[in-house]
Amino acid sequence: MEIHTQVTNKQIDFINDVDLRKTLLERLNELDSIYLVNASYSTLFVAIGAIEGIFRHIASIYKSEIKRSQSYPKNSKGQNKTFSDLTIDEIYIELKNLGIIPDIPEYGHMYHLFRN
Repeated sequence: MEIHTQVTNKQIDFINDVDLRKTLLERLNELDSIYLVNASYSTLFVAIGAIEGIFRHIASIYKSEIKRSQSYPKNSKGQNKTFSDLTIDEIYIELKNLGIIPDIPEYGHMYHLFRN
């Protein structure tokens, strides 16, 4: 009988940002732990949180480019939102529009399916 102690792929040496790599490894280790004890909902929530954290971290690196974007989101008064108030969807769209991350065709459907 084979016992799996790892379910995530930790081949992330291609990520140059040391802080992002460290944080991502922590989340991947946490995902392994909770998945292995059959904590399905917890696994899902931690995975979603990891995605959100990655997007926010990348956005913080490109904050000035995002804030200068023509498509930068507005608040209800028609003014630019504060950077910290951007939703994950807005961050994803800005990162995609700036060519920082690729288009992920399934993103909207899958993220909202699991998030809701």
